[in-house]
Amino acid sequence: MRCGRNLITRNHVEFFFFCLNSTFASTKVKKKKFEMLNNESVVTWFKGLDGDERVDLMCLLLDCCLPWEVRFFGTYLESLAQKDFAALRGPESTANNPSELGYLYCIEDSDTRKRLCVSVALLHSTNRQAAGVLFDILKDLHVQLFGTSGGEDEIFTELSLLLTMTSNHPAFSFNQKNILRSKLKQLRESRSSCSDWSEECFEVRATNLFQFLLNICILFIFYHVYVKDTMFWGIQYL
Repeated sequence: MRCGRNLITRNHVEFFFFCLNSTFASTKVKKKKFEMLNNESVVTWFKGLDGDERVDLMCLLLDCCLPWEVRFFGTYLESLAQKDFAALRGPESTANNPSELGYLYCIEDSDTRKRLCVSVALLHSTNRQAAGVLFDILKDLHVQLFGTSGGEDEIFTELSLLLTMTSNHPAFSFNQKNILRSKLKQLRESRSSCSDWSEECFEVRATNLFQFLLNICILFIFYHVYVKDTMFWGIQYL
């Protein structure tokens, strides 16, 4: 079979069908992977995330939505928020009162950090004055001291959640958000370096333990092969 000057052989036809089958096979694999990613698995994975990771992910997803989708989500969230409106009326009033927020400056205290997280969550989007008070509390935070303190997982989780919410909250200015994001980045880097240091220490200890056990084995073999045989032949000689 000829087509112009090019000769189409049986090998060309077989190669064409091979590529076609490969394309369909890869499409089936992708479809199978997509079917495995169902809503239940996504919800289970989302529930396993920490609070700061959930907040950060939801903000990113909402930024990817269309304007009419954002309006729908706003209506849906407003309906959900009404369920706990009566229970959160008191904390919401405190969160939007700058004079009461000024007492939450002792961020080393666990109760204070939790109250700050609740206050940021209930802060109105237009309350610039209260946001300024919260920013004054957080701007002098030395995150390296918290990130490198071993075993303080609760402190890291609370500070990471607090900085994540404030860096995404509309009540804070663009400059304030940038400063808070940089502090969040420093906190995570300090935590990461602390984890790397712990892993390195574990590897060093494991290496030393292995070397110690190896030396014990060598001494054990040396005793049974040389020392014990020498004692046996010495007794025989006597």
